[in-house]
Order: sequence, then structure tokens, then C-alpha cells
Amino acid sequence: MASLDREYYIQATIDDIHDALWIVRLGLAVRDWPTHLGYAMLATALTLTTLDTGLYSWNTPLPILLSFGALLVLPRSRGPGWLWAGLVLILGSSIAAIFVAPNPPTVLLAFFTVSFAVYYITDTDERLFHWMAPGWLILAFTVILERAQYPLERASGFAQHSNISAGFLLLGLIFALHSHRLRWIAYPVVLAVPFTGSRWVLLLAIAAIAGISLSQRLPMRSTAMLGLLLILGVWLAGGLQVARNGDGYGAIITDLQMRTGQRVTPSPLPSGFSVGSPNHIVPLRMAEEAGILSALAWVGLIGVLLWRRPRFTLTWWMLAAVGAVSLMSYYFWIPLGGVWFLLLGMKKHDPGDGASSEQE
Repeated sequence: MASLDREYYIQATIDDIHDALWIVRLGLAVRDWPTHLGYAMLATALTLTTLDTGLYSWNTPLPILLSFGALLVLPRSRGPGWLWAGLVLILGSSIAAIFVAPNPPTVLLAFFTVSFAVYYITDTDERLFHWMAPGWLILAFTVILERAQYPLERASGFAQHSNISAGFLLLGLIFALHSHRLRWIAYPVVLAVPFTGSRWVLLLAIAAIAGISLSQRLPMRSTAMLGLLLILGVWLAGGLQVARNGDGYGAIITDLQMRTGQRVTPSPLPSGFSVGSPNHIVPLRMAEEAGILSALAWVGLIGVLLWRRPRFTLTWWMLAAVGAVSLMSYYFWIPLGGVWFLLLGMKKHDPGDGASSEQE
């Protein structure tokens, strides 16, 4: 009897300690509400930039207002001087282009570039991606539903273009593979990727699944399920065929030849928005519009951070994905340039004392 009473009191004490710790965690969450509010605002702003952000679109000012609102509630980032120097060069080149070509597209390009810098100035860590999870999930389901409704067309979901959907879903896939509680999000996301018709992102998704499965030691069952869903998505999408040109598996070779064979006229100084340019490679497009130094700064910042940061972390994979996608598509500069700026300054979350920098 005494033994039972002793076990009862021990269990009761353990339960009391558990309840007390829960109250402490709840109190810390309430105390940290400005951080979560700022993260929610930035996540909403980044998701909204996948929508139409034209010069006269209703959605153009809303993400900017949300990002500046987050700047008011979040602390400021104190990055290394060399990183700030690269960003100042890029921002300064975009602004200087206005004086060379004072037309609306050039002004809009500089306006977006400067506004994206807010994502770097705000002090953020990986918890922000949890606020983006609903956007990734909704986008995946809208892409799947759109493909079911229009089986012969590339699906874009709620985004303005199917390529933008593909790149945004790739980031969601990388996040889900690094999350324990939200790993299930990877299943609808990986199924939706082939429906966008982006062959380059499909290859990057395969590489991400393989690399993260090895580096994070994902359960074999999860990796197998992801592989089966990816195969199912490719089969339902008709292989690598894209409805708009119908050239099947050879499309990716033709596309690579077209993009890498484009004539580029880089300028040592900013020259303004390149009207009608077929070039979609971000550093080459920057060399045309903002000057060679700006393009070199963009490439250099990605390379240095990938070299200096801990390998195969969440932000490392995301930054590598943004750099890889940008070798084929322009949208991770405009309109999704905020993602690039965010990843440059993002820190790894440390539950012990907030967030510890990865870039020092």
C-alpha cells in the first residue's frame, strides 16, 4: 500500500512539474508575441508576392506595407560588414539606374529592390517558415485542383505564373523535410511540383529529396513515399511534356540550350530595365540592367554564405535552391526577391537563447 502511495505521489509530482513547464512555455510565447506578429506579417508578405505584382496591381503596396510593419515590431539585424557592402552595391546600382533610364519599369525595379531590403534588415530566424506553412499547403492544393480541372495546361494555383508556383513549392518542400511535426506537408507539395510543368524545379526537387534524406537521415518510409508521389505526379502530368510547346522529354535539353545560348550585353554601369530581354538568368539579367558589379555581388554573396554557413541546414538548402532556380528563372529576383534578402540574414533558431547567427 505504501508503495502504491509513493508511486502515486511521484507521478503527481511529475504531472505538476509538467504543468508548470507548460505554463512557463505559454508565458514565454505570450511574452514573445511581437516576434510572432512580425513573422506572421513577413510570411504573409512573401506569400502575397507570388500573386500579381504589376505596376498598377492592388497587391503591389500590400506586401511592402506588411514588411515595413514587421520592421517596426522586430529587432534590427546586425550582419557582417562585408555582407552590408554587397547589399549596398546592389541597392545603389538599382537606384542609379533610374538616372540613366528614368522610365516606369526601371523605377519599379529599383522600388522593389529597395523594399526587399527590409527582409534582411529585420532580425529573423527559422521560426518564420512555420508561418509560411499554410501558404505552401494552400498553394499545393490549388495547383493539384487546377491541374485536375485543366489537365492539358500547366497549373499555377493562386500564383501569377506556374514557374513561380514551382519555385515557391520547392522552398516548402525543403522546409517540410526539415520539420518533424510538419513533415506531412511535403506529400501534397511534392505531388504538386510536376503539375507546374517546371522541368528544372522538378530536377531540383529530386536532388533536394535525395540530399536531405541522406543528410537528415529521414525515415526510409518517408523517403519512399515522397519518391512514389513524385513518380505519380510526373506520370499524371504526362512525363516532362509541357502543353504549351508539346516537345516532350527533349524539351528540357532545348530549353537549356536556349537559355544558355542567349546573347547578353553586360554593362559595367547601371543601364536600366532591359525592355524585351529574353534573358531569365538572374546574374546575367542583373549584369544587363544594374551593371556587372551588381551581378558579381549577387553571385558572391550566395557563394560566400554557402561556404561559411553550416552545411545542409534548412537555410543552407533554401539559399542553394534559390541560387539554382535563379540560373533558369528570373522570379527569385522579381517579384520574389524578398526571399533572397531574407535568407541572407536569417539565423538558426536556438531555443536556449533565441537565435544564434549562422553567418558569423
